[in-house]
Amino acid sequence: MPIYCKKGWYYVNVMVKGKRWFPSDVGMTVKRWKTKREAKSAEVELRKRITMLSVEAVTDTVLLTICNKYLDDQEKRHIGHDTYKTKQRFCKDMLGSFGNIPMTSLKAHDVQAFLNGKLEKVSANTYNVCRKEGLRLFRWAVNQQLVPADTVNPFERVEKMPYRPQKTGPAPLQDVLKVFEVASPEQRDILEGYVLTGARKNELLSLTHDDLDFSNRVYTLRTRKTKGGVEKVTAYPMSKALRKLFKRKMDNRHRDLPYVFWHKYWDRAEKDWTVDRYKSLNRFTERLCKKAGVPIFGLHQLRHLAATILKEEAGMGISKLQKFLRHEDQKTTEIYAGFLDTDTGEQVDFLSEFWDGKLSTLELK
Repeated sequence: MPIYCKKGWYYVNVMVKGKRWFPSDVGMTVKRWKTKREAKSAEVELRKRITMLSVEAVTDTVLLTICNKYLDDQEKRHIGHDTYKTKQRFCKDMLGSFGNIPMTSLKAHDVQAFLNGKLEKVSANTYNVCRKEGLRLFRWAVNQQLVPADTVNPFERVEKMPYRPQKTGPAPLQDVLKVFEVASPEQRDILEGYVLTGARKNELLSLTHDDLDFSNRVYTLRTRKTKGGVEKVTAYPMSKALRKLFKRKMDNRHRDLPYVFWHKYWDRAEKDWTVDRYKSLNRFTERLCKKAGVPIFGLHQLRHLAATILKEEAGMGISKLQKFLRHEDQKTTEIYAGFLDTDTGEQVDFLSEFWDGKLSTLELK
C-alpha cells in the first residue's frame, strides 16, 4: 500500500522496480500528512520525482553519485584528515536535506534555506564553510563534465555571511606546563613534538621515519597549505631535544607502519582493534586540560605559543618567524606574532633550550 495511516498521520511510500521509495529519498521535506487527500497528492509528487530521477540518473547527475565521486577524488589527493571529514560531513548533510535528487535541480532558494539552517543551528562560520564546500563541489562536477557546462552553481547566487572569527591567542605557558605534568609519556611525546617544532597538526601526525635524518641531524615537514595545494617540503635542523624525542619514537617504531606517531585503538566501524597513525586529535588537549584543571586550549594554540616564545623571549623578527612557521603570506605570520618590526637553526635551538629548561623542573609521571 503506497498510503497508510499511523497514529493519526498518513504516510507515503511507493515500490518501483523492486525498490521502495520514501519522500526523503527524492528531497521532499514533508514526510507525513494530516489527510488522505494530502497524502494522495504527495504520492503523485513522489512518483513524479522518481520518474525524473530515473531519467537524470543515466547522466550521472544525481547528488549521491556526484558526492561519492567527489569524495573519492579528494581522498586520492591526500588532503588532511579534518579537511576530508569536513567535505564528507557536508555531502552527508546535503543528501540528508535534499535526498538523492538530480544535482542540476538544486536552486538558489533551496541552498539558501539549507545554509540558513546551519546559521540558526550552528554558526555563521559553519554557514560560510558549507557555502564554500558547495561552491567547490559544483565547480568540480562541471570540470569533470558530470553535469552540463552551463549548469548554474546555486551556491554562487548566495552571499557570504558576515562573520568575525574569534582570535585564539597562544596557549598560556603555565597551563601548558600543568598539562605536561598530568600527561602520559606517549601524550608528552606528542606535546613535545608540537611545542618544539611549531608544526601544524597534520604535519606532525603524518611525519614518517624517512623524514628523520639523524646522520645530518635534519627533519622534514610537509604541508599542502599552499596556493594550488602543491605539497611544500621544508627541512629543519634537528635540535638536541628533538633528537631525544625522535630517538625514543625510533626505538618504539611499529614494524609495519612508517609513521613516527602511531597508536592502537578500537575501530568502531570494523569492530576490532586497529594500529595506525594518529589521524585526528580533536579532543586530545581538551581531555588533558580538564585533567590538569586549566582552561581548554587547542593544539594549534601550541603553534601560536611557539611563535610567541620566539618573538618575546628571543626577540626574533617577522622574516625569521615567517620562515620557521612556513607561511607563504607574511600577513599570516603577523596574525600569529603581532606586527613586528635564513636560517631556522636559531629558532629550533632556542625552542629546544627554552622547553628543556621548563620541563626539567616539572614532576612528570
